[in-house]
Amino acid sequence: MTAHHGGMTTDSPPPPSSRPPLKPVGRTLAEFEEYIHPADGLPLWPAERKLLEAVRNGEVCNLLDHTRIIEEQFNLFERLISDPNVSTLISSIKRPPAKTDFNFIRCEFFVFIAVNEDFSRSRDEVYIHVEGAWIEGPIRLDGVETNTNLNIIFSVIEGPIVLYDSSFRRISLSGSHVNRVEALNIHVKYDFRLGSGFKVDYFVNFNGANIGGLIDFSSGQFDGNNSDYTIILDGANVGGDVFFKRALVNMGAVRLYGAHIK
Repeated sequence: MTAHHGGMTTDSPPPPSSRPPLKPVGRTLAEFEEYIHPADGLPLWPAERKLLEAVRNGEVCNLLDHTRIIEEQFNLFERLISDPNVSTLISSIKRPPAKTDFNFIRCEFFVFIAVNEDFSRSRDEVYIHVEGAWIEGPIRLDGVETNTNLNIIFSVIEGPIVLYDSSFRRISLSGSHVNRVEALNIHVKYDFRLGSGFKVDYFVNFNGANIGGLIDFSSGQFDGNNSDYTIILDGANVGGDVFFKRALVNMGAVRLYGAHIK
């Protein structure tokens, strides 16, 4: 466990009951398709089109810039000398360094796709898997009840991802960079992964969460800016293990008051 550090406490999120969930701006796909991309004259941003097609086919939406990744990997050996955390370095290379026409996804569109099971090949198990995206934040999925496997890998989320009072099948943010994770009272049937180079600027809050499988913080970076507590699991019920191997908590403490971990 990490020792408690002093400093200003970040504003605690108000209880879920006092914050009504935000809804996507668009109610239909046609509303989002009103945006015409100037470069190719087609509706939606290119990455949004690719995400929609991938969800419909049950495939991975791969937006990684492989040319840039290969170029940067040539310098990986020198960087490993100063930072032996391989997962953190690889994730920093794979994550997009900036927003481009080919990786940008509007947060409203992402939420619209995530909550609309009509786009999925199978409603029994919805599969959303995107890698290398730059998602405009915040992602508001609070109060959502779905059987979705939600995987946002090696991506950048400009704001927080808000998941309180929601229900998912699995969630992985492995290798992604996010402002903060608010997962109060969340229900996840299987695993929740925030490792493999995952980075959060402020905190991860699992107060009252019910996770049927494991929680993996391994090789994650938790900066805890102005936070007394950076990883919070108060009152959480976890059906599997909680992994902290090589996790880096730069500020704040890990708190597990009343948590039940099998």
